[in-house]
Amino acid sequence: MSARMYIGLAILAALPSSAMAQHRHHHHHHHHHGSNYGYSNWNYVVPHTHQYRGAYYTQGNSSYYTQSPIVYAGVTQAGYVPPPVQQPQQLQFGGFSYCNDLTGRLEAQLNLLCLELHYNYQHNPDFAHTYREAYNILQLAKQLHALDHQGQREAIRQAVTDLDQQYHHVQQDIAPWTRQDRRHIPPGDAIQKASAGEAMLHHLCFDVGVNPHVAQPMPPRLAPTPELGPTPGN
Repeated sequence: MSARMYIGLAILAALPSSAMAQHRHHHHHHHHHGSNYGYSNWNYVVPHTHQYRGAYYTQGNSSYYTQSPIVYAGVTQAGYVPPPVQQPQQLQFGGFSYCNDLTGRLEAQLNLLCLELHYNYQHNPDFAHTYREAYNILQLAKQLHALDHQGQREAIRQAVTDLDQQYHHVQQDIAPWTRQDRRHIPPGDAIQKASAGEAMLHHLCFDVGVNPHVAQPMPPRLAPTPELGPTPGN
């Protein structure tokens, strides 16, 4: 992550009020659905980027990785021809073949989500608590890198299980929020960023042997404190 992004997260002072119009997010169509990439029978698409080569997707109950440069195209129009998929590799449940790549992608995406929330969503109810949860998830994602390098697979499974539960809780919290456009953090708004991260997490769960998105009781909610949790740069 760049120093500029971390400095941005470290700014905790209240931002000036904005007269810009607010709007509610409508996410009837998940950002990670294959129809946004030219493949209507795909889901949980993680696209190719300049930093991370290749793409992930699910088809039926199976997850795949391809080196093809699958990129976001928006809800596709009639006549659109997506790029051919080159030699898709099927992920094995608990195979740990793509853990390092997926944790790197997820960490970067969570940092973007935290930046988006900090700059453009502070006016929403219970922002401080939800932002703290999102930032704690970012720290958990960072820990996965170290655990992967140490080969601690059982610890990785437990961490990913915890991360999966907490992530969907944050998604539920931000779903009704409105956005005030104070700073452009591309690509997308908080709902789209969270949806993109959800796709990464889905494949990470599968790769490390955790059933993704299993409904489990949430841990007890922490009592609110007047300050935000620790932030990058501090």
